[in-house]
Amino acid sequence: MASDELSIKLICGDEAAQIDVVFIHGLAGDAEQTWTAKDSSDQSGGLWPRWLCEDFGTIRSFALGYPASVFEKWAKKEMSLFERSKSVLQHVALVPRSGPATGAPVTY
Repeated sequence: MASDELSIKLICGDEAAQIDVVFIHGLAGDAEQTWTAKDSSDQSGGLWPRWLCEDFGTIRSFALGYPASVFEKWAKKEMSLFERSKSVLQHVALVPRSGPATGAPVTY
């Protein structure tokens, strides 16, 4: 899911969720690889945010992706870390909320 843009992807769950969980990777991370168990034989491919939906059927899991390589352009000159973090927070505020999940907590 590596990208040059901010993105938010629904991993699992639906509108009946009572809580939304947003996974945000760190610097040098990736929206999927950070949360994937290596060498997993699990049918979900080892993506553990998906395991949460399987174990707790009342949640939706999202993964926020953003360019996080310390060698990317934004880290050097286009955006300061403060500007990037502000942009990420603004993007997270746009997590789609509907159904019973509206007004329910969002966990990061």
